[in-house]
Amino acid sequence: MPRPVIRASSVLARSSGEAIASLRPAEDGPHAPQTPEYFEWWYFDHHFDNGYTAVVVFHRATAFLPSHPPAVEITVITPAGEELRSFRTLSPAEFRVAADRADIQAGEDRVVDGTRQYQVRAIGFTQAGLRIGVETTLEGLLPGWKFGESKTLVDGLDAFAWVVPLPRARCLGMLFLGNEAMPVAGTGYHDHNWGQVSLTRLLAYWHWGRIYADDVTCIYADVVGRHHPRGVPTGLLMLAVGERIIFNTSLVRIEEQDLTFSRQANRTYPRALRITSEMDGAPIELTLTSRELVGAYDFLASLPPLRRRLIRLLARPAYFRHRSDVHLRFTYAGRPFDLRGEVLNEDMYLQRR
Repeated sequence: MPRPVIRASSVLARSSGEAIASLRPAEDGPHAPQTPEYFEWWYFDHHFDNGYTAVVVFHRATAFLPSHPPAVEITVITPAGEELRSFRTLSPAEFRVAADRADIQAGEDRVVDGTRQYQVRAIGFTQAGLRIGVETTLEGLLPGWKFGESKTLVDGLDAFAWVVPLPRARCLGMLFLGNEAMPVAGTGYHDHNWGQVSLTRLLAYWHWGRIYADDVTCIYADVVGRHHPRGVPTGLLMLAVGERIIFNTSLVRIEEQDLTFSRQANRTYPRALRITSEMDGAPIELTLTSRELVGAYDFLASLPPLRRRLIRLLARPAYFRHRSDVHLRFTYAGRPFDLRGEVLNEDMYLQRR
């Protein structure tokens, strides 16, 4: 069979203000299924001032389940690092989304898309029967952003696409935990992914995370395909100061450090990442050091032993969520930035590696 024709988005910027793409509101709307492997999700997260984190994902077609059902996924992380999770699949008739924006009704859960302001309501139950969820409003502090074309094409199809309507937002609302309803406020984020090619066929692994420190926002990723075009960068870095996105580029170097084996996920992962680039001739350096694993998942753990062993000859899919210490240094407009803080970041592995 002929090899697929792959074209990956990249931004070869070296200067602040160069090649920064704005996002049209309609780009947060749904995309038509074109293949049986179609997937799409809208992701919202909240880092609350009281130490809790809440993540809500509305799946129009779940990427990692064979039948790709609609679903609502809720994760709450307590200040002590305990992860509470609800995952509920829906029938196609229960999931409705407007044609030109992210107005979503998923059973009793919903998103109301006001472009720079989103209202999110999602409530579910953990396997132990604990009620968890949020009812929040996220108000954008930065303009919507995409990374160049922000997609990888395979034979002309959108194989994997990613846009960020809310790179940074102010969030306010209620967090539900058991019978308790807690008023909460903090910092939020929203992105949107879709594609027409199975991620397990397309991608080998990715690293991804965001840093909020003082008035600086930083988003990084390293998305590596199974058949990535030679010479095409896999990493990306975005920087914003205040209410302005100042820089984005593919010209980054990402180093995995301190590889460690996780029994829970049954594979190795890096406990540290070092990310370097250059803007306006001055270095950018970002280091992340995992303080603890908040979540580690072996996607094959529930399979029968023989099938699990056979699949592991070719793939070892796993997911890691870290609570990491971060150190970011760069210079912009003659002003040096030297920032430290804490971040939740993730690694996803789909291939044996």
